[in-house]
Amino acid sequence: MLTSIKQQVLTATFFSFGSLVITNPAFAASIDLTTWQQTGDVATSSGQVTFTTGTYANTDVDDLESFLGVTLGSLSNTLAPTSFVGVTQGSAIENTLSNIQAGSTFSFSWNFTQDGNDSAFVTVGNSVVALSGNSPFSYTFNSPGNYTIGIGAVDVDDVIGVSTLTVSNASLQSSQSVPEPITLLGSLAALGFGTAMRRRFRN
Repeated sequence: MLTSIKQQVLTATFFSFGSLVITNPAFAASIDLTTWQQTGDVATSSGQVTFTTGTYANTDVDDLESFLGVTLGSLSNTLAPTSFVGVTQGSAIENTLSNIQAGSTFSFSWNFTQDGNDSAFVTVGNSVVALSGNSPFSYTFNSPGNYTIGIGAVDVDDVIGVSTLTVSNASLQSSQSVPEPITLLGSLAALGFGTAMRRRFRN
């Protein structure tokens, strides 16, 4: 009877220690936007990207949409739906994020100094999202896969008047939690403790 009780105590102790698992919050990886493909009036410095509209260096809207991989006319349809002229030109960066997990979140800080009806935007695949509201911007992926992401600023109604978009601190937060090293440590400690207790009871 005593032997049975001792074994139950040792087993319970082992599993109590072995199940000690501490996990970090979802892991966030920094993304260097300065390494992305560029078109138009784009400047990079110390992890920061600045887009300037209203200059001769900007890219025509048709070429800009082709660069971003979105349907022709989608920038005007989303960013200037009531404008007679629509988007005329702009600047952007683009890159493909691979092996994205469902539930992961892409985010970055941004600041937009607007002239007239000019607009700033993000593209995710073939979708165009206007940058509005407060920084930071964030987008959560509902399905796993590879996603082409674009960020930029455009002239609306004209090709003059300077607007400036600045983006920085981009990151991709994984939807999966990361186990702490204490998981393994707890298992090893449990094994050592259980072995020592068995020897003690035998003695």
